[in-house]
Amino acid sequence: MIVLVLLMLFSGRLDGSPAILPPRIQTSARGNVFVEGETVRLRLSEDVGSVRWTLCDWSKRPIAEGLWPKTGELSLGTRPKGYYFVSVDGGTKAVREGSFCVVPDPQTRRKSENPYFATDAALSWVCSLDHYVENWYGTNSYTACLDLIRLCGLDRVRERLRSREVSNSPGKYAWGRYLDNAKQARARGISLLGMFHDSPSYVSDDGASAKDLLQVYRFCRDVGTTFGVAMDAWEFWNEPDISFWHGSVWAYAAAMKAAYLGFKAADADRPVLNGSTSKRPGSPFHVKMFQNDLAKYSNVFNFHVYDPLATFPGFMADVHGLLEKAGISGRQVWITESTTSLEGSPSGISIMPGRKAHSFSQELVLAEMAVKDYLGMQMLGVSRFYLFTFGAFNESDGTDYGMQRRDGSVKPIYAAVSAVTEHLGAARLLGMRTLDKAIRCYVYEQPDGTRSLALWTVSPGDTTVRKPADISASQMDSLTRQVSLPVADGTYAVANWCGTPQKMEAVGGRLDLPICRYVTYVDGLADFPVDVPARAQGAVENPVPAEDEDLTVVVSADFHPADFSLDAEKAAVDLMAQSKTGRVDLTVWNLSGRQKTGCLKVAGANVSGLPNALTVPPWAKVAVHAALSFPSDAPIASDVTVSGVFDGKRTSRLVATVRDMARFLASCEVVNLPSERLDFWRPNDTAGRSKMFWDAKESSVCFDCDWSDNLKKDRWIYPEHELDLPRESMDKAVMLIFEARLEQDKIENDVRYCLLQLNIGGRLSRLAFDPPTRDWHTIQVTLNGADPRTSAVGTKSFMLGFNPMGTKCRYWIRNMKLVLRHE
Repeated sequence: MIVLVLLMLFSGRLDGSPAILPPRIQTSARGNVFVEGETVRLRLSEDVGSVRWTLCDWSKRPIAEGLWPKTGELSLGTRPKGYYFVSVDGGTKAVREGSFCVVPDPQTRRKSENPYFATDAALSWVCSLDHYVENWYGTNSYTACLDLIRLCGLDRVRERLRSREVSNSPGKYAWGRYLDNAKQARARGISLLGMFHDSPSYVSDDGASAKDLLQVYRFCRDVGTTFGVAMDAWEFWNEPDISFWHGSVWAYAAAMKAAYLGFKAADADRPVLNGSTSKRPGSPFHVKMFQNDLAKYSNVFNFHVYDPLATFPGFMADVHGLLEKAGISGRQVWITESTTSLEGSPSGISIMPGRKAHSFSQELVLAEMAVKDYLGMQMLGVSRFYLFTFGAFNESDGTDYGMQRRDGSVKPIYAAVSAVTEHLGAARLLGMRTLDKAIRCYVYEQPDGTRSLALWTVSPGDTTVRKPADISASQMDSLTRQVSLPVADGTYAVANWCGTPQKMEAVGGRLDLPICRYVTYVDGLADFPVDVPARAQGAVENPVPAEDEDLTVVVSADFHPADFSLDAEKAAVDLMAQSKTGRVDLTVWNLSGRQKTGCLKVAGANVSGLPNALTVPPWAKVAVHAALSFPSDAPIASDVTVSGVFDGKRTSRLVATVRDMARFLASCEVVNLPSERLDFWRPNDTAGRSKMFWDAKESSVCFDCDWSDNLKKDRWIYPEHELDLPRESMDKAVMLIFEARLEQDKIENDVRYCLLQLNIGGRLSRLAFDPPTRDWHTIQVTLNGADPRTSAVGTKSFMLGFNPMGTKCRYWIRNMKLVLRHE
């Protein structure tokens, strides 16, 4: 094992310039993490004269103190597992407080062949040296982070790879640090979940889609072969339901099919996951993804969740409902990104200029909720949970992600993860035991048949269903209370949330111990029944094609943008052509070494231009230029299904929802609203700095907002548009149509709420709509529909906006129309 040494003094920046940092307490342990039994030695980064030191436990309760030795090195001896703080008083300069963690020896940990606890490290990106202010001497930061990950008991890690970086021409690769890091992980017993979410220029011009399916297949085959057993599984794309993927869900599904076949050509036994989605399962993207037969081209269902713990049961009900409809209710479910947001915007100052950091109380909220989130999702049937993220990472509003700080030291959350993996990493969750409504008690069975408990008192973090700006102050109370467990008499091993052990005696059939909002572990129980069983976990499914199926033939479709408009959910296109006919290119991809002959079939629309037969050479494609239209009595919205039969075998389906919007609008009266006139708009936001202006380049009104002066402020932007009554009355409107675009300083470009708010005589009626994206999209909001909540009668003005997740945004609106159905 390579030993990481942290320089904790006035060090040079990575760019060579001096860092202006105060003196601090220095250790020679990587990340300030010591193994149980190792002597804790500290020194000051510079001579500051005579000082006193104080050693505190995780709650900053003093447990030892003294004068710093004149030799410069302070030995604290061996310390029990746990999390500690060290402070210094006196001297000529103020010294930054230090912290360290003591964890079990990796050799003593019990292991699981299919571990549940995991972390998303984005190793080759987030763990690079430029993410840390103070240099790491003795090794590189990637292997240092791998050492720290191993020490906290995690051996499943989510990685990233940038395909454009490793390949600029077909079949030629420079894997660089990605392959080096995979080998280093493998050497430490760590398996990686591989993922990329971009394309080389020879696969797609924009880099955020994948149009050449032959090259997608070859790249995935080659990367899978090269990385081999270093990868535990592969995942195709990150959050394709938002801005990381440009294009429709059926285009993503076609690329995913090619990727799956490529990965399986490299290793048929290596699981392949669908691209991790960010929106709640059951969204139009999810539904359409499985209608496109993606269940036949994946082994595990995968998604991301950043919602509060109390929302998990409803969230997972949606997941299981989605999988049941897709016919894969027994499939394993993984969460490849998740963390709490209940600590709020970071209120501390980072040592990295321009960044924010968590306060002490916020770090404890992270430590509390990380383990509760882990256990909560395991109870609901999730098979693996990747905590986001390991390395230090700030996003948009300064959100301070990671188990590490910017100096490389570990936060309390690291100790919490170490403790849960030590006590429960090899155990099987049986379920919950009801002790008291204010207590949570999870029961696990260890490999030796004994049982372990994880229990705590209910805190605000357990019950809130919202994402408050900052609830850390209300969570500072430890909520300590006594619990009496019905167990056999004897001595039991008990540990607090950060792993500090103690022995406790059960007398008279009861074990009395104090618990608090943080998890307490009790090991060595002979029996402890549950009354709420955990949901059974699914299996890694390996779909087998039916005898009359050929899954190596994949169909893709390109709807011409001049005739069709893709909706913001990426799950439907609107046929806008006045000719009532839209051009579509259908491409048949043969991802096999044998020539295929057959034909395409289309259901749900009239399609002209399809040949009676197509012959597709091995490893080739054939494109068909077709035209799509609908009969006059067809529904406005139809699912158009494209499939084929080649050499007597069926292909998978391509399913796209197409709305005949031109025909619908032709049957209605359209009232154009003066969205280009600034005098009809009123800015309405909470930004510290904002402006409204006409953007000639976009031919649109633009709202520019900046909240960076107050990161704790509730962020929203809802510009108000006045109606010119009675000409623009919404009383008989069936739809509001507009085009919108949004750019934020947050890579996901996501929003919390997105609402049309109708001002009806001083009362607001709120209707949700699809969030805008970085590309222009036509958005439609139903008015005066069958649902009484859509009533717009009496509207005087309306507000059209959202609650952004970033701290800076630009929001464009144009071409607003009211659609009135003819009487």
